[in-house]
Amino acid sequence: MKQKSIVLEAPCDIYNSRARDLHYAIQESGGEVFIEKLSSHKSCRGTHLLPILSLGIEKGDQIRLSTSDGHTNLPDLVRVLYQ
Repeated sequence: MKQKSIVLEAPCDIYNSRARDLHYAIQESGGEVFIEKLSSHKSCRGTHLLPILSLGIEKGDQIRLSTSDGHTNLPDLVRVLYQ
């Protein structure tokens, strides 16, 4: 199975509405997306809101979004963080 991932600096804190928007975008994609905070090596599935919040991602943290399915468009998910 082929894996895709994107590493970026979080453009904003991922709490409250940002976490919710990312969570909804991941659910709508229909794929299995994992979010990892690189400094703590913590990761979670993006389909669950509470684990996303528990990562404690703050502006400037390096995060990785990854998927092993072939149809999830990770750049579209990244755009949600910049809206």
